[in-house]
Amino acid sequence: MKRFLIAFSSGLIVLITFNSGRGKSIKAQNLLKSCRNYPYDLGINLKQMRSGSFQLLSTSIVNTKIDKTNSISRALRAANLRAKLNISNFIKLTNNSKEKNISEVSFPIRINGRLIKTNSQLKNKISTEFIYSSSNLSGVAQLSQCKNKRDHVMVTVEITNDTIRAANYIEKGK
Repeated sequence: MKRFLIAFSSGLIVLITFNSGRGKSIKAQNLLKSCRNYPYDLGINLKQMRSGSFQLLSTSIVNTKIDKTNSISRALRAANLRAKLNISNFIKLTNNSKEKNISEVSFPIRINGRLIKTNSQLKNKISTEFIYSSSNLSGVAQLSQCKNKRDHVMVTVEITNDTIRAANYIEKGK
């Protein structure tokens, strides 16, 4: 019986060794979740709490031309940068800048679930603590990403009071 177990385990080890090189490697892009039930809406979504805290989400979409790994990774980077650019443009709008008008912005803006269409609506809905605490884009964190089979990828980034505090803590520790 011992000889059989030794021979069997040796054969199993040899088979596993030979077969491990043949299998396709799993790539990170294949592990991305589908955009079918993606929980975030495109554009800027600001949630302000009564306690003064906030969550600013920015979701962007980038089309992919070919469903290849390098194309998807490039599209994910572009979507991430576009989401950060949307946050930057939103902050310029909230800082009473004369440069930007809400009608010139190419993404929808929602505050506490309501779509904002004019600068006056924006000024009435934004608290000043939010404007000053996140004006330098510190604390931006990627929240989620997904891919559609052959069409596009989506990326969502967020800024919250907690991510800003964490970024400031890390910056002071250097």
